[in-house]
Amino acid sequence: MTPVHQFCRIGKHAMVGGFSRVSNDIPPYTIGGGYPYKMGGLNLVGLKRRGFSLEIRNELAKAFKITYRMGLHLDEAIIKIEKELILNSEIKHWINFCKTTKRGLIAIGSSSNDKSIEKVLDEVLNK
Repeated sequence: MTPVHQFCRIGKHAMVGGFSRVSNDIPPYTIGGGYPYKMGGLNLVGLKRRGFSLEIRNELAKAFKITYRMGLHLDEAIIKIEKELILNSEIKHWINFCKTTKRGLIAIGSSSNDKSIEKVLDEVLNK
């Protein structure tokens, strides 16, 4: 019950919640869901269960933070990751996935068009 756009990619070890809608690429090792889709972060529990070492999980967390939390353009984030992180196979996969996106990566948090019911009611009541 989760529609995924025909050209979107979902990275390995990513977890997508049910009844979500996916319109952009979802990076590997992440977790999220909803309508519109909201990135939750890294799928740390899933990675631990799959036997990923603490060192690898920490490097993936750094890559996630650089990509999503530093306010960098994707190209800038990739360069920073390549320069600052240990380039193990998982980080190389993250970089390659990000470099080859055609639809763009899913955004973190809610989109600017996503209005909570509280915001809509506030707008209606204050008119």
